Amino acid sequence: MNEQADKQVSQKAEALQKLTKGMKAGALYAPEWKTLSTHRLELTHDDEERSMHISRIWDELSYNTTQLFVRACPLSPRAGVLESSVANTLDEMSVIVNRIMDTMLGADPSSEPLYEHGLLEPDGCIIVQPYIDATASAVVSPTSHIVMARDNDGVTAGKDGLKVALRHTGVKDHQTRKLLDDMEIDPTKIELEFVSMSREQDSVRDSHSLNPRTYIVQLRGAEYGHTPLAPPPAGVSISGFVTGGTITVKEVYTIADSGDEELARLEQHLRENDVTQTAFIHADSSSLSHHAGQCRKYSAGAYINSDSPRVGDTWVECASGWVIDDPTFDAQPFEHMEYVDDFKRGVTVGLTHFSRQYGWLSNHFHQYLGGAPLMDIGNTAYLAGVFTGYLPNAIMAVSLGELRHAVGQKKNLLPIDSATLGVLYEELDFNEGNDYSDDRKTYYATIENNPITADSITGQLKWMSKQYATGWSGGYGGAKYQESTDKGVLIMDAIKVFGKKPTKENLTALLGAVNDGENIVHNNGFFLDKFISQRAFDIGTDMDNVAIIPKEMFSVYYSALDAVSHKHDEIPTLHDNSEVTAFAMKYNAKPVWHGMNPLFQRTDLPAAYLRLTELHMLHYNNNELTPCGHAKCEKCKTVIEEKLYSSMLSLKINTHLDLDMSSPTQVDNTTIMIDAEEHDLYYQIFTKGIYSTTVSQTVLKCLNTYLNVACNNPAIDKLRKHYSYWLANAPHEYRLELQELAEAINTQEE
Repeated sequence: MNEQADKQVSQKAEALQKLTKGMKAGALYAPEWKTLSTHRLELTHDDEERSMHISRIWDELSYNTTQLFVRACPLSPRAGVLESSVANTLDEMSVIVNRIMDTMLGADPSSEPLYEHGLLEPDGCIIVQPYIDATASAVVSPTSHIVMARDNDGVTAGKDGLKVALRHTGVKDHQTRKLLDDMEIDPTKIELEFVSMSREQDSVRDSHSLNPRTYIVQLRGAEYGHTPLAPPPAGVSISGFVTGGTITVKEVYTIADSGDEELARLEQHLRENDVTQTAFIHADSSSLSHHAGQCRKYSAGAYINSDSPRVGDTWVECASGWVIDDPTFDAQPFEHMEYVDDFKRGVTVGLTHFSRQYGWLSNHFHQYLGGAPLMDIGNTAYLAGVFTGYLPNAIMAVSLGELRHAVGQKKNLLPIDSATLGVLYEELDFNEGNDYSDDRKTYYATIENNPITADSITGQLKWMSKQYATGWSGGYGGAKYQESTDKGVLIMDAIKVFGKKPTKENLTALLGAVNDGENIVHNNGFFLDKFISQRAFDIGTDMDNVAIIPKEMFSVYYSALDAVSHKHDEIPTLHDNSEVTAFAMKYNAKPVWHGMNPLFQRTDLPAAYLRLTELHMLHYNNNELTPCGHAKCEKCKTVIEEKLYSSMLSLKINTHLDLDMSSPTQVDNTTIMIDAEEHDLYYQIFTKGIYSTTVSQTVLKCLNTYLNVACNNPAIDKLRKHYSYWLANAPHEYRLELQELAEAINTQEE
């Protein structure tokens, strides 16, 4: 055995054990790297010694878990060749350990044994850990990249399904560098394996953050270093490598599955044959699989993640990690438009399926924006589109949640503003406490559960921007909210232009608008911090910020996995509230309307406003009480009655002594003028439904002076109509009272 081999076993088994002990002792610091209790079993022929160690480990580990994982650690880095298995009982663990030990201590079945002594792996070992039924796993090259996939071995076994990659430079990951230095491990010669278990409560859609359970389970040697992941040239979508740069295929070897038995067969073939002209094809895998590692170790001609290579084909590695079957291929820069359909689909999903944690897709947006996708290019373009649609929705969610503070914090809040907030979504109607919900999560969930049209998103953002323009104090709302909300409008405008005409020019403009909007949101006190970590954007906008922090890594993966699961969903039913925001914008644009044309007396009032029931909310923060015009608003009625009484006093028409109750001569087409202030007084009485003794004499003056006179004044004609409605709806008792007053005045005059 050689020194290199001894170093390899140290990295494979002892490094993990050293990390675990060092972290428990406080000598090594990596709080995000949770380790599992790990026991090492040395190989022995002594059955009694084996049994003793197996029983001891089972007793120590099984008290808080029902399953243990028995992992073979060969001296030579033949990853996965020896079967590793899950043990559910002590007896099962004994069978697995004995089988692995017997195999490793037995003769190498190959016709060309790896070692001169002819034994398979007598100097290796076995490690035992609690079994983690992982939903995702990751392989990390500390100075190059991170690749994640499904289950415990989605990357290493080359399983099908979504694979997510992040470029990792290690520039700002000081913790990882120090940790490996303390362990005397060369970061270029090690690969780290993590597993993760998603939790039901960590929903991508409606949770405040993702916090999956994660563990580091292996530190394995990478004797040939790391193959960097480079962006693909235009027209290239197949990953893999060609050892000499170019190969004319003389043999095709198909890697049939991801199992250990298949891996053992592959390793034996590589070791026993000349494979310099062999193309090893492994569909839907990655260059970080164990299979790829074996092919690279034995200098295989090519490893191609596709089932298309045939004997006689010529393949070239046109960029690091990317291959094509065209020896004349002239590499060109990545072309965004080749994947525009995937991007467009992503935009649709992002707009119609808002999920709070989709902000973790920022990294994929920037992979696409920078022309540097690392794995499946179509998926990268799609995820970039999802992030594009997500961002204006996220801005809208935070803006809407903050707007709840308008009731109490916005000094110039008007009835139209409160009413509009209440009718945008039915779920935001008044609760049992006669107030809007004070829980911002209610507003986020409302947007998640009630997708709206693109025009509605734009209209709502514009309306909220106007709301933030004035009247705020005390650290609520204000300029920063308006600035971020405006960026959402610009993104939506760019989405609409691109949707109508998906040209390269419009795509570039849209990507630029999203990038600009993300920058504002990212730096404006981190606008989205109410439901997603700023780190989602940190690692998206600058790959140097990517660190080996499992929680963050897997947040990206789970967000991508959720987004991809909706790629082919039907578009849900979209609500349209554009009429509401358009009306609110028009109404607020004419301040005179608030007094002269009260909200609920408008003939063009959208029907949605009629849903409001708790009308007291319409007058919060309104010191002068701008009238809402609703017939059932008691607060409005009370204040108006007080104002009317004051008006009557100033006009000196509150007493019958000043009234001229005689019937004037009725001349057709007489032009009678009415003072504007007096006209408004009558208008308010009739339209507000004021039935009070204090206004009765005023009504009689209006009747005798203006309404019973034939004239051609349109203003008086309208008053007649309002009077008729007012009288028709008057309580019976009040009509009798009014009649008695009129008769009394006439008798007095006589």
